Amino acid sequence: MSAAELVVCTGLAYVCCCLVYTGTQWLALRLAGVPVTKVQLFFGNELFSFSKGDLTLAVGYIPFGSFLVQDRTVYNARPLWQRVTLPFAGSLALCAFAMLTLGRNSWGHQVLTGYWQLPWGALHPKTGAQALIAALHHLADQSVQSFVGVIVAKTLAMNLLPTAFTPVGGIFLEPFKPEEDRQLPRVVNTYVVVSALASYAMMGMWIYAVGAYVWKAGQ
Repeated sequence: MSAAELVVCTGLAYVCCCLVYTGTQWLALRLAGVPVTKVQLFFGNELFSFSKGDLTLAVGYIPFGSFLVQDRTVYNARPLWQRVTLPFAGSLALCAFAMLTLGRNSWGHQVLTGYWQLPWGALHPKTGAQALIAALHHLADQSVQSFVGVIVAKTLAMNLLPTAFTPVGGIFLEPFKPEEDRQLPRVVNTYVVVSALASYAMMGMWIYAVGAYVWKAGQ
């Protein structure tokens, strides 16, 4: 497998993770009786979208993550414990996906190591990230199933980082936003801004690392 093929396969595996995650979130909210008005793959403004009934399906221009928009009036009427636990439905689906592809003995290790590999690689894109990408490349040549499993496990680890975009961050944010027009405390706003900047910075450095790896492999 060439470096370019590795990038394509990694992207496809990541898209599958996003679809599994958001699809499970949609199902959990539907079972809880919360209407969902929009499901979007990737962040940012819409590249294109189409509607089916009251649901809009869209694709954003930033190739990172996925999300859905639920009816906040109905959602806010749910008990706090439901508003905190429902966002973890997608994480549980990724957990099951990782166990299915990696086996119950190694999926946890891959998730836990992802906690330090993701920020470490972003801080060291020319050394740490390059070594991790090379190891993933080698794994892809050995076993496609294990390769996909590692992508799922690292996506799960990223999904459980304490940022404003993840369910873990939602535990901190949800008690402060039971109403749409309520102003968040300054410390909460600061947390949202800082974690958002950190997430985009980490994503940007990994994109740079991948690009550098492909460039180096092509020389």
